[in-house]
Amino acid sequence: STHQWDPIPFEGKTPPAPEEFESSTALVKSISAKQQCDNILAGRISKSPNGVSIKLWLFSARNGLPLLIESSANYSGYEVRDVRGQLSFVFQQLKSKDN
Repeated sequence: STHQWDPIPFEGKTPPAPEEFESSTALVKSISAKQQCDNILAGRISKSPNGVSIKLWLFSARNGLPLLIESSANYSGYEVRDVRGQLSFVFQQLKSKDN
């Protein structure tokens, strides 16, 4: 089956952190209803001496729980262009799980 990924920008002040979604299914359901979306894609990018780590979560609007999680740890590229490329790779990996 074919799934569509049509991103819509977050409407509001600052979007909640992914960890807030993990700890509150009610928050996921509330924001999903307000945004009129089926799922919420959230992510965190962090830098450490070992490299850049990227983690993406796809939360279900139906039950507020994570449907999919994908991550990349200790990526050695620090340039914005490199991180964007790695983020795109992690996103494609996440989407490939949605089959």
